[in-house]
Amino acid sequence: KFFIGKNSIIYDNPYLSPVRMEFFYDKGIEEELLNCIKAQNREKSMKILEKLTNSLLENTQSIVQIKYVFFQIASNIVQSLAGIGIHFQDPEMKVSRIFECIERTETLNELKDYLSLIIERSIAAAVSLKHRQHRDLVEKTIRFLKENYDKDLSLEDIANHVYLSPRYLSSIFKAETGVTLFDYITKLRMEAAVGYILEKNFKIQDVAAVIGYKNVQSFIRVFKKFYNMTPVEYRRRAVLPR
Repeated sequence: KFFIGKNSIIYDNPYLSPVRMEFFYDKGIEEELLNCIKAQNREKSMKILEKLTNSLLENTQSIVQIKYVFFQIASNIVQSLAGIGIHFQDPEMKVSRIFECIERTETLNELKDYLSLIIERSIAAAVSLKHRQHRDLVEKTIRFLKENYDKDLSLEDIANHVYLSPRYLSSIFKAETGVTLFDYITKLRMEAAVGYILEKNFKIQDVAAVIGYKNVQSFIRVFKKFYNMTPVEYRRRAVLPR
């Protein structure tokens, strides 16, 4: 019943032969599965699960041994994810509960389906962790930009502050905020520029310099693109009586 399912007629008895005492399972396949889960690759994880099952059937016909391997892999998944900061609160992901569920499975398909569920939950947890990590990194980047928008920052300067590659930081920043890093810096500069422009004692070239523009014409061009008017026009409209 375990190997061929419930309510089936057995025409041959390969699973009724004596259990071989020598037994092993391919740890390389298990490692491959763990890496795929951490990489949030569901499709490949399921293919590896199938590969693992086939490998087990080639080496044992013992239900006890197969359940043992599935339990070992499930508990190793939980332990491996704990190592990267994923700690499950769900009681269904506790090792003791996993052991109970595996023991209760009556067929190999039930066992595979159960491990598939463990894999699905693990991938979901890995995705959630990645989102939290990205959000924290972007928040740290934004704090840095707010404190340093007036400086001549390069992408490398910003990326070094959060210990990421420039390309990776650019990617997650755009994904989390919807704008590029330099668009965000421009927004901070333009918002700051308005405050200085409304101060009568600030000349336009002084405003450009204090928010990080070495060239006043570049500042005027960016400001006009951002507000649809020049800095002088903005100041003039702001002082007009309403």
